[in-house]
Amino acid sequence: IADDDTLRQRLADDVSTFLEQMEGVEDVDRDDKPGKSQIKVDIDYDKLAQFNLSVGDVAQYLRVAYDGDVVTSIRQQEEDVGFRVLLNREARMKLDQLESLSIPNRQRKLIPMKEFSTLVETPGPSGFRHFDGSRSITVDAGIGKNVNITPLKAMQEIQSHFDLEKDYSGAQLE
Repeated sequence: IADDDTLRQRLADDVSTFLEQMEGVEDVDRDDKPGKSQIKVDIDYDKLAQFNLSVGDVAQYLRVAYDGDVVTSIRQQEEDVGFRVLLNREARMKLDQLESLSIPNRQRKLIPMKEFSTLVETPGPSGFRHFDGSRSITVDAGIGKNVNITPLKAMQEIQSHFDLEKDYSGAQLE
């Protein structure tokens, strides 16, 4: 458990490796498997300011590009039908299309995303887990038959092996 992503990941990696090497422990698993891919937008804030754009402007246009925006509606048989504008599916799947997405600044000049940002496709999280309000990763394992270890003893060995204060300050094991 740790709010620092790097620290939490490192501790979970180390605990998993320790468990895999422990005699009698099998089927080590964790709940932080990657989910669907996501696009990370790294913004150069100095360039963004030079183009007279804000992070809010970028967020708004990305939201419209991916989720769409209802621009008008018509009434059909006592039901309002909205018309949503968004990038087509193929364009939403290609980084180069997103890099060329242009956002109007306050002077109504269109500025392509690639002028002030870098886009990188990364694996996304499958979900975010929390324990008492802090981000967490659960590492679990099974105990084999006819072995001389119990789940309680395995946890005690983990807690005595890892010096959280020294090597993982800010993290905790539960």
